[in-house]
Amino acid sequence: MATADEIHRLAQVQPLVIAEAIWVWVDLVTMRPRGIPKEILTGFEQIQPDNKLSKT
Repeated sequence: MATADEIHRLAQVQPLVIAEAIWVWVDLVTMRPRGIPKEILTGFEQIQPDNKLSKT
């Protein structure tokens, strides 16, 4: 799951900073990735493939 945020200066449309965070749910016993529970996913807005940030 990825989330993105933009920080803008007052009265400017162009973002000053765009940040992306990638979340991974980890099983505390095995320390391996596992599926994120639905109740957690509903609290975050998911980025669709056409809205992904460029990695430049």
